[in-house]
Amino acid sequence: MGADFYYDFIYKCKEITFLLPPVFAFVLYYLTYMLLFKKSPARLRKRNLAIQMTMACKVLAVLIILIDCIPILAFGKFDNEFLRLNVICASAIFTYFASEHYLILILGLDYLYLREYIMQLACYSIGQCEGGSTFNELSFLKSIKLNNGLVLVNGRISYEWMNVQFWRTMAAMFLHFFSLLIIQALSLRLGFFMNVPTVMKREDIIERPPDENITAYSFVKQPFYHKAMAINQYEKKRMGRITSKRFLGLC
Repeated sequence: MGADFYYDFIYKCKEITFLLPPVFAFVLYYLTYMLLFKKSPARLRKRNLAIQMTMACKVLAVLIILIDCIPILAFGKFDNEFLRLNVICASAIFTYFASEHYLILILGLDYLYLREYIMQLACYSIGQCEGGSTFNELSFLKSIKLNNGLVLVNGRISYEWMNVQFWRTMAAMFLHFFSLLIIQALSLRLGFFMNVPTVMKREDIIERPPDENITAYSFVKQPFYHKAMAINQYEKKRMGRITSKRFLGLC
C-alpha cells in the first residue's frame, strides 16, 4: 500500500474505516446464513444450523488465535503484552465453546489499537513521524494496567510492522464481529446462558383422516402416513410467515 493511501483514505475517512469490519462481517454472515438456510430441509433446519454454527465458532476461534496472537508475539514484548494475550485467548476460548463473553475485546481493545495504528501510518505517510511517536490512543489501557499504552518496542515501530499490525487489527475485528453474529444466532437455538440440545418434535395432526382411509394402508405404512399428514399441516401454517422470516434470518 502506498503512503498516500493511508493518509488520503484511511485517515481522512477513518469513520468509514471503523465501520468496515462490522459491515463486512454482517454481509458475509447474511450470505452464509442464507446459503445454509436454503441448503437445509425445513424439518432439519434448526438442528443442522445449530451444528454448522457451532462448528463455525470453533473455526473462528482458531483463526482468532492465529491472526491475533502471532503478530503480537512476533513484534511486541511478552511482558508488556501478557495481559492482552490473556484477553485474546479467553475470547477465543469463549468463542470455541459458543459463549458470548468477548465484547470487551471488540469495544475496548481492538478499536483503540486501530485508532493508534491509523495515526501512526498517517503521520509516517506525510513525513512527520519516523516510527518513534505515540498518540496516546492507548492511554486507557495504561490506566487499567493492561499494558504500557504504547505500540512501540524499544521506542520505535517500523513502517512494515505498522502495516502488519494495522491489517491484523482489521482482520481481528472482522473475526470478532462475525463470531458475535454467529453466537447470537446460535443462542436463539440453544439459549443465551446455557446450551439446551435442540429436540426434533413431531407435530400433531390437526384433522385426523377417516378410518376407511387409514385402514387402506398396512401396519408398516400407517406411521409414515401420519407423519406425512402432520408435516403437510405444519408447513401450511408456516407459509404466511416464511418470506419475512427468511429475509430477516430468523428461521
